[in-house]
Amino acid sequence: MAGKKTVQIEAEVETEDVSETSQTVETEDDIFIEVDKLQELGINVADITKLKLSGYNTALSIIQATRKELLAIKGFSDAKVEKIIECAQKIEQTDTFISGINLLKKRSSLIKITTGSSTKMVLEPFSLLVIDGIMSLFRVDFSGRGELSERQQLLGKTLNRLQKLADQFNIAIVYTNQVMSDPSGAMTMAINPVKPVGGHVLGHASTHRLMLRVGKGDQRVCKVYDSPILPPGDATFQLSSLGICDVNE
Repeated sequence: MAGKKTVQIEAEVETEDVSETSQTVETEDDIFIEVDKLQELGINVADITKLKLSGYNTALSIIQATRKELLAIKGFSDAKVEKIIECAQKIEQTDTFISGINLLKKRSSLIKITTGSSTKMVLEPFSLLVIDGIMSLFRVDFSGRGELSERQQLLGKTLNRLQKLADQFNIAIVYTNQVMSDPSGAMTMAINPVKPVGGHVLGHASTHRLMLRVGKGDQRVCKVYDSPILPPGDATFQLSSLGICDVNE
């Protein structure tokens, strides 16, 4: 009797998982609007093909692009660019007033990656982009204060492209950064003379900033450096042959 109940419960759970998966897939399809939708508003196929070849595959990517960038496409005049932007805004509903309820529905499509995401990935499709050492190449190609302004401008453009990528395709972007010692901080007896490189340009572009440092032995400490929703605090974890795990007391 108990065995039959167990089988029935497992069957119900599997049914629920399948239904949740199908609902998630439907939600994922509605996350971004493909540029092909512009054809419904009078944009011809040839212009849509030119947009795709230039890297504009979604309606939001057109809205986020500047008119100068769209005019660089061969055969695009001022009037044509204006019409394409207007159609893209209509599809994305960015040219009209949006009520709080509709805005909340849009925000509900955002994917949150939490503990247990490896299991979640089996049931729900999501994307994660990881950049290891985002400032390493910038520090190699640009050296000294004389090239600092040019470096920061290029860094700002790169971060802006990453932000657009996250907005268009609803993906999470994680990048690691390097730190540097601050001689002035050591002279003023600061608590932590180490600070991240990249300056305010990189700091303002990041939503959550976490600082990692070495603890005792194979332990590591993660500190919430800056976050709009997380309170300040530290968390200790351990590195082992099994990967990242809780600290053994």
